[in-house]
Amino acid sequence: MTHPMIVRGRRDPDAPRPPLKERIAALRLVPRLIGLVWETHRTYTALMIVLRLVRSAVPVSNLWVAKLIIDEVVTLSRSGGSARHLWFLVALEMGIVSKVVAPDELLGEARAKAGKLGAKAPHYVRMAKLLVGQSLSNSLTDHLQLERHGIADSMATGDLREGVTAFFEGREARFTGA
Repeated sequence: MTHPMIVRGRRDPDAPRPPLKERIAALRLVPRLIGLVWETHRTYTALMIVLRLVRSAVPVSNLWVAKLIIDEVVTLSRSGGSARHLWFLVALEMGIVSKVVAPDELLGEARAKAGKLGAKAPHYVRMAKLLVGQSLSNSLTDHLQLERHGIADSMATGDLREGVTAFFEGREARFTGA
């Protein structure tokens, strides 16, 4: 017999949720479940626990990087200076810095990442490279002004229209640099 809240393996969205007290009481079954899985395959169980702990740390680490970005922006707005560290944090947040590799693998990984970035709209890649290159010598205020102009210039490109159209049609965009 299935639970009245379960319909074809999924929770029925119209069914009333069990009271909080009942949901908390169900947690007492977790150690027994882990014990059964442990008896079945110890390595799998240990790996499952480690992966759950790592997975639970991801949102916290994302928030921490966002906090570091905000701190860096505040510091730069007060004292000026180089935005190199800020751009590293932004790259980390965006997933450009996505893994650590051995020194002998670095060139291959960088080429693979560059290939993926190079497949993006040429105008936007040029603009991003230009802005990153100039960011190292500009103040935060000057750089934000350059970004505003870059965004405005980009709004008139054919690649923008192609990207939006491809998104709504559910297909890969074909960028031409127009």
